[in-house]
Amino acid sequence: MSNSKFNVTISDTVYKRIHELNEEANEQQPLMLRIRVDAGGCSGFIYEYDLVMDYEPGDFIAEKDNAIVVIDSLSQSFINGAIIEYIEELGRSYFKITNPAAQAKCGCGNSFAL
Repeated sequence: MSNSKFNVTISDTVYKRIHELNEEANEQQPLMLRIRVDAGGCSGFIYEYDLVMDYEPGDFIAEKDNAIVVIDSLSQSFINGAIIEYIEELGRSYFKITNPAAQAKCGCGNSFAL
C-alpha cells in the first residue's frame, strides 16, 4: 500500500480539517483527503486536493484518529520529504505543502517547479 522510501510529515491541523470536512459532508463512509500533483499552474506543477471514498493500489496512506490522507504513487516522487499543513489565517484557510524538491513556486504557493 505504501512506498517504504516515501516520507511526508502531516500536521495535526490537516487531520483536524479532515474531521471537520467529514462532519460537513455527513457521509455514511468517511471521506479521505487525496493529495496529488498534476501538470499545470504558473510554475509547471500544481497541487490538487480531493475528498474521496477509496484508495488505489500504490497509494501512500496516512491515518490518525480515523482521518486519512492518501497520495498516489506518481505524486509521491514529487513531494517526498514534504511537510503538509492546514493553515487558518484572517480571511482565508488553505492546505500548504512545504516541498524540499520545489526549486521555485508561484505567489499563490499552490504551483511549483522542479
